[in-house]
Amino acid sequence: MADSAQVSTVPTTRRANLCFFAILAIALSLGVSSTARKSVTTDEFTICPNGLLLWRYGAFHLDNGVPPLAKMLVSLPLLLTDAHTEPEWVEGHNSGWRCGRYFAAANAGSYHTYFFYCRLVSLACFAALGLLVFAYGRRLYGEQGGLLAGGLTVLMPIVISLGQLAVTDIFVVTTMIAACAAMDLLLRSPTVLRALALGTAMGLASLFKYTGILLFVFLPLTALLVFLAGRTGRRSEPGPGTYTWSRRTVLGIIGALALACVVIDIGFIGSDVFWRMDSFKFETPLFCTLQDLLPAGFRPPIAGWFIKGLDTQLAEKGYLAYLMGEVNRTGFPHYYVVGLLVKTPLVVLFLCALAAGVRRRIREDEWLFILSAIGFFLFFSLASHKNIGVRYVLFVYPVMALWIARLVGMSCGNTCDETRPWRRHTAWTGLAVVLAIAVLEWPHYLPFFNLAAGGNGGGHRIFLDSNLDWGQDLVELREYMRHENIEKIDLAYGGRVDPAIYGIRCNMLVDKPTERYAAIGANLLWGRPYFVNGSSYWPADPDAYAQFRSLTPKAILGYSIYVYDLEEETGGRP
Repeated sequence: MADSAQVSTVPTTRRANLCFFAILAIALSLGVSSTARKSVTTDEFTICPNGLLLWRYGAFHLDNGVPPLAKMLVSLPLLLTDAHTEPEWVEGHNSGWRCGRYFAAANAGSYHTYFFYCRLVSLACFAALGLLVFAYGRRLYGEQGGLLAGGLTVLMPIVISLGQLAVTDIFVVTTMIAACAAMDLLLRSPTVLRALALGTAMGLASLFKYTGILLFVFLPLTALLVFLAGRTGRRSEPGPGTYTWSRRTVLGIIGALALACVVIDIGFIGSDVFWRMDSFKFETPLFCTLQDLLPAGFRPPIAGWFIKGLDTQLAEKGYLAYLMGEVNRTGFPHYYVVGLLVKTPLVVLFLCALAAGVRRRIREDEWLFILSAIGFFLFFSLASHKNIGVRYVLFVYPVMALWIARLVGMSCGNTCDETRPWRRHTAWTGLAVVLAIAVLEWPHYLPFFNLAAGGNGGGHRIFLDSNLDWGQDLVELREYMRHENIEKIDLAYGGRVDPAIYGIRCNMLVDKPTERYAAIGANLLWGRPYFVNGSSYWPADPDAYAQFRSLTPKAILGYSIYVYDLEEETGGRP
């Protein structure tokens, strides 16, 4: 009987694996072909060159608000190229943006190609994220649950959009999911290997992005809350989805936290690891107070540049936030709530709501990822002023996919609770719809908005910045100019890269246009100022280009650049 059960399981496992890898192959094909058509975005402009400078000159001081690991990983392919750098670029300043300009000027001929190589590293991490969610979902809900969770993760437009760019977001989310999965294993049955996996994942997440340090708080706190809930609940014996607690569990978590600190120090080898507390000038009251309280010459066991980076992140302020036509520098508490409602496919939101009705009781192993996601979401909503992109809560999307997976199975170990057929059929139909969306939205994933928000074309009424226009469509503009035989254009594009690098002949559109055609980026057009055409010019007035809002664009390229034929539209110049 056992043999027949084993035989019947093998084809099911094989089919699930084949289906997932087919979906992953489709997602990767979409991502690779899409990223080739997208120009270098604002954050990529500095991340990749700074990573190369880290490899060559150990320049940890450059842009220390971003940890080194993601920068170094995405720039690895550049070590195999003839990308030009000079040691003088890193001397006398700590501006990663300045080094980005140096790199662009010195490598203009191969600039886009170099960044394409860097983006392939991000796409590899994107694939790893899909595999992690697939494995995690399979452990929670069985083969079908893993397939559904992994498939939804790699097909959601926002995940593809950030998985195809050489930025930090996809790396930190991947390691955060790895940390959750490792904590789940540790709580089921603590072993040294599982504690090592948890500590490594937590340390790597912190090296990819400073917000990864929140795992040091949220994961142990979530484990404690789950433990206390189990102690005070009515559960008399372990069942599906429950954890077994022991002294080894507590020791494993403590050991993982210590290992995570060691991983952080290893990531900063080449900088001052055992640093003197009084050797840095801090900016925030928190670290200034610690500096005063601790004895002179105190050497904490955490890398100095990591602590300095945390201080830099906490000190940052004044980001311009845009939400539904309103602009401020303090942010909006409901920013990320709105973001999830408009940047997530409607079918995914529906499946999330449906998954809540599968059963009223939420299992202990579900609370682990749910409470972790809620913690991160509340932190960015209430304690963060960086309302510049839903990408900051990207971690929520694979968690949503895991939650939806409960529609097709409630498996834990060898126990499986059957779900009603209509729920499974609805879930698979939803996955098919998300696949269709991913194919139809190609190659413009960054500006995706669902139908309730008016689709991609209506997104500017709700969000700007990296939700819509991150400077990604210079290639689209170049190809449009070639197709329409436009030799020169007036351009106001909010990005860091000089348009000339992409072969675009243009004047900077500052006051009155001088050419027949004018092109304006969505950020600048709708009131979110930024540096124009990679220059040092920043419009002081959010309505600097308001005169164009009443005109009908001849074309909207990638939903982020509006092109106007001024002679056709007005018979002259506005």
